[in-house]
Amino acid sequence: MPEMIFPERDELKYRRKLLRDQATMEYAGGSVDFPEGQWDEWMEEWKDADPSEKYYALIFCDGCGYFVGENSYRKVDEKTAELTLLIEKSLRNEGYGGWALKTIGAEARKNGFDRLQIRIRRDHPDKKFFRKRGFKVVTKDDTMTLLRADTAVLEAGKVNESVQCCCRKQEKKDDKENS
Repeated sequence: MPEMIFPERDELKYRRKLLRDQATMEYAGGSVDFPEGQWDEWMEEWKDADPSEKYYALIFCDGCGYFVGENSYRKVDEKTAELTLLIEKSLRNEGYGGWALKTIGAEARKNGFDRLQIRIRRDHPDKKFFRKRGFKVVTKDDTMTLLRADTAVLEAGKVNESVQCCCRKQEKKDDKENS
């Protein structure tokens, strides 16, 4: 099963890799740089953050010992927080995203939020993923869509209990190539 962990400073190498990956960041309009010179400031902002204001975690696959993504939220108003969720492109559709939404929904609810919202590009290919898990369209314009879900709905959401870790995904790929 995956777990959420706050990274040590040197583990921010993974965050840099994730944000620089063009395929993963395609939905956001392209990769983003996260140079090592910004890491101390980033750590200072997020490390001891009050979870009723903001929360950040890397998603760690304990089955193989690798990070697979990240998620966070930041307070918008007394009952709503803005969500970010990012799973490596090559590891999507393995159950990590659903697990992360359920887990961060529970964390946000525990810290006083009734709703999580996410802004995504209108043409985002994973809009269906969010809607299937309880997010509803609040507003949209020519480029962006704002989706919102109750944290109780996210926390109660179905999770594939057999989340495929990236090792098993590689094994499946190897099996197909050897067939």
